[in-house]
Amino acid sequence: MSTSASHCRFCAITSGDYALGKADQPWLEDESHMALTSIGAMIEGWTLVTPRDHSLNLLSNYSSPAFHRFVAQAVARVSSAYGTCAIFEHGGQIEGSATNCGTSHAHLHVVPLNFLLQPLLPSFDRGLQWFDCAMSDLKRCVGKDEYLFAANSYAGASTVGSACILRAGQSQFFRRVIAEQLGCSEQSDYRTHPHLDKAVAGATRLSGLCDRLAEAA
Repeated sequence: MSTSASHCRFCAITSGDYALGKADQPWLEDESHMALTSIGAMIEGWTLVTPRDHSLNLLSNYSSPAFHRFVAQAVARVSSAYGTCAIFEHGGQIEGSATNCGTSHAHLHVVPLNFLLQPLLPSFDRGLQWFDCAMSDLKRCVGKDEYLFAANSYAGASTVGSACILRAGQSQFFRRVIAEQLGCSEQSDYRTHPHLDKAVAGATRLSGLCDRLAEAA
């Protein structure tokens, strides 16, 4: 489990000190951000977008035009290859919190789904209180609390999704929701079911797409 920048998987990827074949290697990057298909991809194309700088959550990034430009590029490429994408974040506020799902480095999940994610959330855990929230307003709404945020699609800073404030850590919440919908609840934990074949296949297809776009430019 990563508990600081010095023991962080994503920081190691940034510095070139971590390798897992094509998985967990950027298929799209700029000076401040990376997009990669990661260990635990239950669905081919499942992508994580992460800032290179170590932080616990994306609350500050949601007001950054550069972040939104990069996310838009990543979403466009995943959608082109795999179809409409949902986006979500497990918003931790404490190093090592269960909410960070074992990676205390901010990251946004971009996942191609053939179903709508938001309508599934209220019934999955009736102890959580969900509310509509614009991505740009999330920082004001959650303050210093840990949170979950998801949207059926991405529309930049104007994205409106479902949010909830957590009173206790929630590990891999959205993975559990998706796994149940896919009929494979027993495979929701990325530690025991890494799905490396899907991560590698997604990285190969998406990096190839990026290469073709670069050649055509």
